[in-house]
Amino acid sequence: MNTQVCFLNTKVHSTSVLTKIKCLMEKLSTSVRQAIVSTKTYMDIEDDVFDILFSTREHGDVSNETPSIVDIKEAQRVQNILQKNFPELKITISTTDEWTNLCVQKPKPIEYKYEYRLYEQGKTDRMSSAGGDYFETFEELVASLENPYVGGDSSSYGLKCVDWKTIKTELDNITEYPKDLFTGWHRSKLLLVAKVGEFGNKKSRDVYVSKKRSDQ
Repeated sequence: MNTQVCFLNTKVHSTSVLTKIKCLMEKLSTSVRQAIVSTKTYMDIEDDVFDILFSTREHGDVSNETPSIVDIKEAQRVQNILQKNFPELKITISTTDEWTNLCVQKPKPIEYKYEYRLYEQGKTDRMSSAGGDYFETFEELVASLENPYVGGDSSSYGLKCVDWKTIKTELDNITEYPKDLFTGWHRSKLLLVAKVGEFGNKKSRDVYVSKKRSDQ
């Protein structure tokens, strides 16, 4: 479906784009609900924040607490219909005692964050990293690096005359995030902002920026 393509390629850079993604998610969820109605399943349906849950024990053996093959086949029928129309969704079937369950996991939006990283002069390996911080928007990142004393979010670097427009364009054009942080996020390549002594960088660390993307 075209919805999937739009969903996966959307870049999150501002509140307006976040709103657009929310609308796409709502549109997809509405389409899924319509498809569910069209299945005319006898299974009970519960639509919560993260999943759409189906369950039934219509033909299950309550006394022996075993599920029915009839109910399992019904779950498989619904799964096949939804998977055909929405291949991007994860749909699983399980049984508990006499109950047969089907779970449709709703898609979550891909999130992006901007971050700066500090490294020992002339190095970018993990051992030379000296920390950094991340932000929801590029503007917040710039404010932190330019204003040395803005509360707890300040980098205390006070950079000046950096070509932020070019840097933002480079960041926004990034499509690969090879560094797995093992926290549900992946990091892009590093872009050098200011070496020691450049653009008002009087500290002993080079300043780099990058983007993080949540797991798909």
